[in-house]
Amino acid sequence: MKLKKIACVILAGGESERFGGDKLLTKYKGEEIIKRVCKAAKPCVDDLYISARTRERAEQLATVLNNLIDGYLVDTYSGCQGPLRGMATATELGHEYILTLSADLPEIKTETLAVFLQKLVDKEYSGGSIVWGNGAVETLIQLHKTEELRAIFPKLCQARGEVARPSDLLRASASVLLIHGRELTDDPRVFANVNRPEDLMSLEPRAPLEGWVKEDIHLGPWHSELFWRATAGLSGERLEEAEANYLAEAEGYLKMGLTHLAGHALMDAGVAAERMGDMGRAENYRRRSREILSRMSYEFG
Repeated sequence: MKLKKIACVILAGGESERFGGDKLLTKYKGEEIIKRVCKAAKPCVDDLYISARTRERAEQLATVLNNLIDGYLVDTYSGCQGPLRGMATATELGHEYILTLSADLPEIKTETLAVFLQKLVDKEYSGGSIVWGNGAVETLIQLHKTEELRAIFPKLCQARGEVARPSDLLRASASVLLIHGRELTDDPRVFANVNRPEDLMSLEPRAPLEGWVKEDIHLGPWHSELFWRATAGLSGERLEEAEANYLAEAEGYLKMGLTHLAGHALMDAGVAAERMGDMGRAENYRRRSREILSRMSYEFG
């Protein structure tokens, strides 16, 4: 039986704490935010799902979305936290690719997603996301081959547990294409998300098109090899090995202008240093990480 090509999973598990209400069911230009995201994604994929923390929440959203979605997922995958639980649960689907999207992108466009998919599907890449001029990466907008995600998640969650982040999927995948935002849109507000009520009045660009990153970036096996060696060292208490490999990973990203991923790798080097009892070195890595991440004009997770 031939696999369906692409399943899109809308990540709707957040608690909207900064928004102070039910963000996803708040109307934007006369329509619920999550409905706008689903309408944009549906023409691009074979099947469309939402992922939520509980069955009750999933059914509440499904009632609003009516026949827009093909079903819902409840974040049941154990061993990881936050959006990663929804992304991991999506590996239960029987599709060749999984596309994940944040549920709070009210200006996302079908044509933009179509170009994103065209650059990744049936190509040599195992995964992909979007990179901006300032080195920020859209860590919740990812496309991966399902088979690879199924191999990654058990190892990732066992080794990193609560410190795992969505960006780890990009760091762990052997061949990743980070598509420059300019290749997808002239208006970065297409990817603007809603965090607070005032955002509905004036959506700010997610990140700048212009900056030190000028084009698509292909991450080959070097980055995933360093990530997995470091992660194995961290989980196996070979802490000096973990620290050295996370630092090498960070340096490689910095050479490519990928401030976002470099900052995360430095945070992980800090975890290794802290476990060795060197709090001064751990804080130094965290300070360097904060300095690097501050180069991005937006607070990316």
